[in-house]
Amino acid sequence: MERKEALFQFRRSFMQATDNRLRSIGESEAAKWLRRTD
Repeated sequence: MERKEALFQFRRSFMQATDNRLRSIGESEAAKWLRRTD
């Protein structure tokens, strides 16, 4: 049970890190598009 909880915690923090990375990439891409349309 403890191992399962640790795995869940790890997966959640990993997903959060991935989400943050994707969001920052998405923001830079959006900024590029906004500059392009100007």
